Amino acid sequence: CKRQNSGLLLLSTNDKTIKLWKIQEKKAKIISTDVNGGIYGPGRPVLKVPKVTKGDTIVHSVPRRVFANAHAYHVNSISLNSDGETYISSDDLRVNMWNLNYSDQSFNI
Repeated sequence: CKRQNSGLLLLSTNDKTIKLWKIQEKKAKIISTDVNGGIYGPGRPVLKVPKVTKGDTIVHSVPRRVFANAHAYHVNSISLNSDGETYISSDDLRVNMWNLNYSDQSFNI
């Protein structure tokens, strides 16, 4: 799919449901439990403040939309159209055209 905000969009299918995923690389946040210092108060124990640092780059995926209830049989194939806004899915009996912005509508071709 078309690239947006340094992430990629991916279509996947499992049985009768199609999912649109956003996949991107980002720095992992590491929260340290060993704190070298703290905030002291008179007559009070040390208040330990955790430290957040950035770690290695990881691949992060988030489901954006779920396209369901349009196929009676298992989805055999999905294909993104060249306009980057629509895609086609097919099962054993029908072919549907979808718009990536509307998960509740499809057109039977």
